[in-house]
Amino acid sequence: MYYNKNIANLRILLAMFSPVQVQLDAILKNSKVIGFSGSRNPQAQEIKALKYIVQKVPKKAQICVGCANGIDNLVVSHFPHATVFKAANYETNIKAALALRSTACVKAIPSSSEGLLIAIPSGSCPHEVKPSRSFSGHGSGTWGTIAIAIGLEKRVCVFSPNPPHWVGQQIEENWWYHEPILQPIQISLF
Repeated sequence: MYYNKNIANLRILLAMFSPVQVQLDAILKNSKVIGFSGSRNPQAQEIKALKYIVQKVPKKAQICVGCANGIDNLVVSHFPHATVFKAANYETNIKAALALRSTACVKAIPSSSEGLLIAIPSGSCPHEVKPSRSFSGHGSGTWGTIAIAIGLEKRVCVFSPNPPHWVGQQIEENWWYHEPILQPIQISLF
C-alpha cells in the first residue's frame, strides 16, 4: 500500500513538472487574442478539456468565440466579455451564415505568436476536410474552423484523441498544436 501511494505521488510530480506541460503553458502564455471553437454537444471529456484550458488563458487575453450552444456558450460563461461572432449577422442561408461566422472569428485572430485558436471538436474529422483559405467543414463546423485557421496561417491548439496528421504535433495527452511556418520576407536594398 505504501509503495503504491509513493508511485502515485511520483507520477503526479512528474506530470506537474513535465516539459510537455510547460509547452502547453508556453503556447498560451503570450497569446493576446484567443479564439475558441467546439462541439455543440460536448461530451464530458470535451467539457473537462475546456475547463482545463480556460484556467491557462492569460487574464488580459481578448477572447473570440461563435454563438452556438455547447463549447461556445461555455466559453462565454467563463469569459463574459468575449467577442461573440453571430451567424444571425449574415443575411444568407444558415449553413453559409455559420461558415461566415466561423471565418470571421478566425480572421479576428492575429497570424502571429499573439494569436491562437483553441478547438475542441467532439467527433472525428471528415476525411474531405483539409487546410484551406476558405471554409469547408463537410458537416463539422469545428473541423472546418480548424482547417481554415491552419490555411490562414494561425496558431491552433486542438483537443482530439485522433486528429488528422495536418493538425500538428502532440503536446500533451489529446492536445495537439500547429504553428505555421512564417515565410521570410525579402527586404529591398534599393
